[in-house]
Amino acid sequence: MDDKPTPAPVPLPLLIIGLIAMSGCAIWTGSLFYFYAGSIVYGVVAGICIGAAYAFAKQIKMRLFP
Repeated sequence: MDDKPTPAPVPLPLLIIGLIAMSGCAIWTGSLFYFYAGSIVYGVVAGICIGAAYAFAKQIKMRLFP
């Protein structure tokens, strides 16, 4: 039986860029959520961005502190 090769890890600079982009997206949509009196669309997008930023931060933490 053939073992599948493990995929190459994502480069650390790409993870950092993703974290910065998702944090910026979360701040931007969060502010729009606040200014437009709680529009559900902005709230959902902000939540997705926060979740993605958390995933990037967790990957960076796992890479730097094994």
